[in-house]
Amino acid sequence: RILARRTPAVKLLVWPQAAGHYREADWREPDRRNLALDLCDGDFVLKKDADEFFLEEDYAKMRGLMGAGRSLLYALPRLHFWADPDTLRVSHPTLDVDWYPDYQPNLWPRAAGLRYDPRLLHCIPHWKGEAIPAHAISDLHIYHYHWALGKRVKPNDLRSGDLHSG
Repeated sequence: RILARRTPAVKLLVWPQAAGHYREADWREPDRRNLALDLCDGDFVLKKDADEFFLEEDYAKMRGLMGAGRSLLYALPRLHFWADPDTLRVSHPTLDVDWYPDYQPNLWPRAAGLRYDPRLLHCIPHWKGEAIPAHAISDLHIYHYHWALGKRVKPNDLRSGDLHSG
């Protein structure tokens, strides 16, 4: 809110989320993301959540990718920090495979007109209802601190309740 008051380049949108679990219908993540796309006026879209961070030098790499135009959609792997900001959760080959690399399609040219499908819980960009193959980029990472920061980032989020309840 402070940043939005200081510069016209920042647009603050407040869309209250019900206190329910994120799997419930009122969470409406695709609607929120599509609203952000409607308001986007830059050349490129970088989908980034409040609990995700990038290294400063990675922004220049992303601009280079978009300038090269090798793909319509890029997917970056997320590094998930667990329980605290110093613990990284990685996948086990057979027991726990979903943690790393957890490629997220989140970088594309705005002119492509990609949207989020409101029928899907987890937001995947699509074009006219069709999935788009994303080009995986392994040397840029999303640093995802949701499970390390939990309610300090998203106060009413119940996803990590099992972790924080002991």
